[in-house]
Amino acid sequence: MANAELNLWTQEDALGMANGVAHWLDGFKMQTPHGLAWGRASEQRDTVVRNLYAGSAGIAMFYLEHFTATGEVQFLQDAKACGQDLVAL
Repeated sequence: MANAELNLWTQEDALGMANGVAHWLDGFKMQTPHGLAWGRASEQRDTVVRNLYAGSAGIAMFYLEHFTATGEVQFLQDAKACGQDLVAL
């Protein structure tokens, strides 16, 4: 397979997809006494999940990377608020 065949997405495509994910995640964002946390997407929306695989820690990493890609400060602020919630445990 040629290398060109592996590059199916442009940078704009990838950024558009990431913007869509960020918008979707905003629907599950919850304010906590210490910062921000995220609930489960499909079941128990109001249940905060604080683990790397299905919760706030992984989402904080996504927002940090998205801030790096876009420079939009709101993504950095959300990542910091999530980190504050995680370390307050």
